[in-house]
Amino acid sequence: MAKFEIRRFNLKTRNIFAFILAIAISSASITSCRKVEKILPNQEGIWIGISSRLQTWINGSSSQDTILNSGLTGFHFYDDGTVIYLDENQVPLDTVNWMADEDGNSISFSQIGAPADSIVRNIINISKNSLILSMTWSDSIGPDLYKWQAESELQRLKE
Repeated sequence: MAKFEIRRFNLKTRNIFAFILAIAISSASITSCRKVEKILPNQEGIWIGISSRLQTWINGSSSQDTILNSGLTGFHFYDDGTVIYLDENQVPLDTVNWMADEDGNSISFSQIGAPADSIVRNIINISKNSLILSMTWSDSIGPDLYKWQAESELQRLKE
């Protein structure tokens, strides 16, 4: 009889542990998404590009590596889910929607009223004053397969 109770206790313990683990994982994913959604629009939400790197491959071979440190655009994030693209002089270019994914690993940008046509940028690193985004895409041009990867570092504008 004692062995049955011990096994029953272990089963309960496993169920409780599994339940606590499920809550912890859910909380972590909600927290990371909320982290992105709190950091970006916080303190007026203006982020200016400080460097950008564009790598190009043609048919799998590295073709070009370009690094820019000036003339970069930025973003002005708002709590309501809109973002304004800014040119290098912080002049507004366009207003679109933004949304972080559930895990806080990427940000989707879409034209207002057209969420199906979104551009997804992966979040490489995010902190209170620094944001690194990455995006990869490819296309066939004639017989060649081109692949590009852009990585941008942005800093929060301090007024």
